[in-house]
Amino acid sequence: MIYRKTALVFLMSLISMLALAATENIRYKPLEFVNPGNRRLLKTAAGNYYYFRALPEKSMTISVNGMESIQIRSISTVQVRKPQVIIIINKNRTTYDLKQTATVNGWYLYESTDITLIGKPDKIEILCYDREFYFRVYERIVPKPRPQTLPNLQIVEHGGVMQMNHNSSSSEYYSFEPGHNLRFNL
Repeated sequence: MIYRKTALVFLMSLISMLALAATENIRYKPLEFVNPGNRRLLKTAAGNYYYFRALPEKSMTISVNGMESIQIRSISTVQVRKPQVIIIINKNRTTYDLKQTATVNGWYLYESTDITLIGKPDKIEILCYDREFYFRVYERIVPKPRPQTLPNLQIVEHGGVMQMNHNSSSSEYYSFEPGHNLRFNL
């Protein structure tokens, strides 16, 4: 019984560490609307951000050529009873329910909506009939791994290596003698 509990705790901690490591590498880049209507400035401790809303009974278009997934963040000026947003991808309408998460300086913040773009569409449209809603769209950017760089100077042949330790740091020093050749690669 104790073994099962220990294994369960270990497994849960491992999953949470992996989830934390996975979210650490994800960054988002804001996208521009092709036809934005009005804009409002949301001032938070993290920074100032513009959110946009469409003209009445119109949709806002975003160019998503070559993207795999996007994130839509939304705010409103008043508290709405059943908030919804309609996303149009290749003339297919999908309705998403919005869930309020916080209130900042009179603005109602809603949970971000992550959308995976299937079929590589050129553009998507955001339609919301409530005039109190403002939107901002972000592209998900996964950083590319950096290539490993080799040291500039590699010593191939030397007389010996001495390792010096001082204050918990160590350094390698190469000795050169007349009996040995000095060779290195660039």
